[in-house]
Amino acid sequence: MRLQHVLLFLALSVCPLFSLTNCEEQRVPEEKLLIVTVATQDTEGFKRFLVSAKHFNYTVKVLGRREKWRAGDYMSATGGGQKVRLLKEALQEMKNEETIILFTDSYDVVFSSGPKELLKKFQQAKHKVVFSSESLIWPDRHLEDKHPHVTEGNRFLGSGGFIGYLPSIREMVADWKGEDSDSDQLFFTNIYIDPVKRKSINITVDNKCRMFQNLHGALGSRAEGFTVAVVQAELHVWAGAEPSAVCAAFLLSEAMKECVSSLRDGCDSIIVYGHGSQKPLYKLFC
Repeated sequence: MRLQHVLLFLALSVCPLFSLTNCEEQRVPEEKLLIVTVATQDTEGFKRFLVSAKHFNYTVKVLGRREKWRAGDYMSATGGGQKVRLLKEALQEMKNEETIILFTDSYDVVFSSGPKELLKKFQQAKHKVVFSSESLIWPDRHLEDKHPHVTEGNRFLGSGGFIGYLPSIREMVADWKGEDSDSDQLFFTNIYIDPVKRKSINITVDNKCRMFQNLHGALGSRAEGFTVAVVQAELHVWAGAEPSAVCAAFLLSEAMKECVSSLRDGCDSIIVYGHGSQKPLYKLFC
């Protein structure tokens, strides 16, 4: 009887340790994550992006440094195709098939947490590619009915940021033959709403904003007063600093995290996008 108790004790002690070790082995090492972005100019927004990336120790690969931007702007219904072309070319040169790529805009984007948390949430999503999500459909509202329904959160794909395994993203952009001025948003949307391609590549959207938070459509009519109030509350700490330094410091502060978290209950996003109608507001103090 005593021997049985000893064996039971050993089983209860060793099994949790084995499970914990096994879990640790399955966790993706941070060095396998690569941030890829496109920046043809060193704008203030791009510098701000790099400040936040460096702060959280991300490795960043910048594409398009010597190119002229020919892909329109954020107010256009079309544009962004140049980013897809540059990404497709870069992926063809990457050899490590275990690399996890985060492809993101950078002129209106900041990080609010590090690689460990991002990779953890990506693994929990249990998909090969995860796109940012939006509450508003763009640029073709006629495609609304073709989007998969979600039980809560945002339903529509946002092309400004996505994360996935290198082979899956390479497969996703393999059919790109568009012009630089064509819409990247529409290209990725058409892949997502195609049930066969969505299942084959294993794509989903971050509908609860666990990784990506798009301010466009999230703050509503109270956006200006809300954001300005939060920024002004922080300014006294940085009195006398350059505007860009004030902005960078604020965006890396606890106030920014609280601002992001308050957008949706339980939301603690890692990458924050200030595009669309929020871009002018986002740049107000930056």
